[in-house]
Amino acid sequence: MEEALTELDELCGLEGRAGGRGCNVQTISWTNAVRDNENFQLMNSYIRKAMEARKSPSLRLVDFFALGGGMPEEVVNGHGSQMLNLWMWQVM
Repeated sequence: MEEALTELDELCGLEGRAGGRGCNVQTISWTNAVRDNENFQLMNSYIRKAMEARKSPSLRLVDFFALGGGMPEEVVNGHGSQMLNLWMWQVM
């Protein structure tokens, strides 16, 4: 993950190709399944930790897991509904 984020630092920086609009790194989306939810929480903790020192106006962290947790009824069989996905894309 560190290698990928190092590349994004350059690409998404103000002088990088995507610097004008910036980039988003996202956590794994919400799930209602208990086992998957616990796994996703663990994986997302690594993403959040890796982004702590990197977050900037041009390299943003979008926490889809937290957003999806705000609408858990919009997740069916582990998949977010169209409404949940539209809501998330609006945040980006």
